[in-house]
Amino acid sequence: MKRVIASLAIGMLIGSATVAAAAPNTVQATIAKFKILVDGETKTGTTNQLVYNGTTYVPIREVADLFGYNTNYDGPKKTIEFASANETVAEWISLANFAALNEAQVGQPEDSDDIITIARSGIRLFGINKTGFTDGTESKVLTEDGKTIRVLKLKDSFMLNKEDLKAAGFKI
Repeated sequence: MKRVIASLAIGMLIGSATVAAAAPNTVQATIAKFKILVDGETKTGTTNQLVYNGTTYVPIREVADLFGYNTNYDGPKKTIEFASANETVAEWISLANFAALNEAQVGQPEDSDDIITIARSGIRLFGINKTGFTDGTESKVLTEDGKTIRVLKLKDSFMLNKEDLKAAGFKI
């Protein structure tokens, strides 16, 4: 009888170890819906985001679309390609990328929903008045030292002309 109980216990131990080894890796994440801002503009996402260990995960195809890019996925090669949805994008840089490259901050004054200010170390570089902009329209702004920068509204994002930025002494 002792032998039967011992063999049964060993069999159960091996069986439970096999089941534990066969269990898939799982994670616990929270589904959330965040407000997405691109160049100070609120974007409407079509999917929920996941939050796992303090990091938010957003579907890459949706983010690419928000920034004006098409995505191509090649499963066998395990590659994701981003291609500009608009040929003119090569001449332009997004306001967010410009700010990151130039260590600048993008914000809105508390008293105006129509103005976007770009500043570095608390010093205003230039501002963009959003009034009258529609998708595909272009306008000009002046930097604080009088340089002209062309601004394009593309897919609800503000894009800055790279040539103008370079002429004004900014990094691109």
